[in-house]
Amino acid sequence: MDLTVTVKSTDRTKFILWRNFQKTDHLNARIDTCTFETRKYGSSKDWKPVVSDTVEVLDGSTKIFAGVVVQVTEKLEGAKLERFKVKCKDWTHYLDKRLVVERFTDTAVGVIINSIVSTYTLGFTVVNVDCDILVDSIAFNYITVSEAIQMLAEQVNYNWYVD
Repeated sequence: MDLTVTVKSTDRTKFILWRNFQKTDHLNARIDTCTFETRKYGSSKDWKPVVSDTVEVLDGSTKIFAGVVVQVTEKLEGAKLERFKVKCKDWTHYLDKRLVVERFTDTAVGVIINSIVSTYTLGFTVVNVDCDILVDSIAFNYITVSEAIQMLAEQVNYNWYVD
């Protein structure tokens, strides 16, 4: 494996402590995660990962993870800050920023998903959504977008993911 880690479009591979690197892929409807630790260098131009930084992990030229930093924990060795532990989630993190409150009757799943995505998210598309199965009735009462999509997927026995 020839892994490269970029944070906010800047190559940060040399900072990664690879023994602590972990990428978890979940098939269908579950959030993929990536965790790693970074070294702290001694100059005043040190890089520090920050919550909401974008992260991409490439294996050669193949993207194997993309998402956002959701947690940064400082790790001390003695009294000196030496490392940062970084937790990242895939783009579902942004998909779930708002809660869905809607009711649909006799509506195709694809139409419902399009309505939810266009109303409750920014920057997401439904280009690959393809489901014309009608739902008799469904209500979403203050749930995340991913939970709403999962409810629909379960009703029609489909799988979904954020690309």
